[in-house]
Amino acid sequence: ISMKRYDIGDLVGKVGADNLLTTITQLDPIHAEFSIPSNDYYFLRTLDYENVKVIYLLSDGTPFDNLGKLDFIDSVLEPSTATIKARAIVENPEHLLVPGEFSRIRLDGIIAKDCIAIPQVALMQDAKGSFVFKVVEGKAQPTPVVLGYNIGNDVIIKSGLHDGDIIVTSQLIKLRPGAPVTPLNQAQTNQAPNNQAKP
Repeated sequence: ISMKRYDIGDLVGKVGADNLLTTITQLDPIHAEFSIPSNDYYFLRTLDYENVKVIYLLSDGTPFDNLGKLDFIDSVLEPSTATIKARAIVENPEHLLVPGEFSRIRLDGIIAKDCIAIPQVALMQDAKGSFVFKVVEGKAQPTPVVLGYNIGNDVIIKSGLHDGDIIVTSQLIKLRPGAPVTPLNQAQTNQAPNNQAKP
């Protein structure tokens, strides 16, 4: 409970006055409200929330000891910000987290099924957008791709590639469309010809 606003004997209830007596808050467990961009929401809405871990990042960037969990995601889009409100809950027995404090939220345990992820170093850019060099009949072929989410040093490809495609991941600066390339297995040595390709 916060500091009281009035003492016994004070007149309260005047028209137009601030009649708040005090504020009661719950510290353990504690809730955090945050917003999810609409694009991320469409990715998240099919997930099993029980598998998603919520990590509270304190003001100095260190993660809070206790993991939280999602307990609410709104069904209404906020038109002014194109975001959807969400709420997480975490055990806070030592009251290290306090109401009104700003902290960052990181969601872990999200699994994207049946998707293609490639190293970010394989991506190239031109006036039309992102593309990769795909190996087609032993030659490098520029292939436009639509990018999804970054995961570490990899990026999810929404469209443009299919299961089994082989892309070039090194010597890209020297590579030109139609140049011959020799795919290498990951088990082979890194001592390889100039134009290398990995699946």
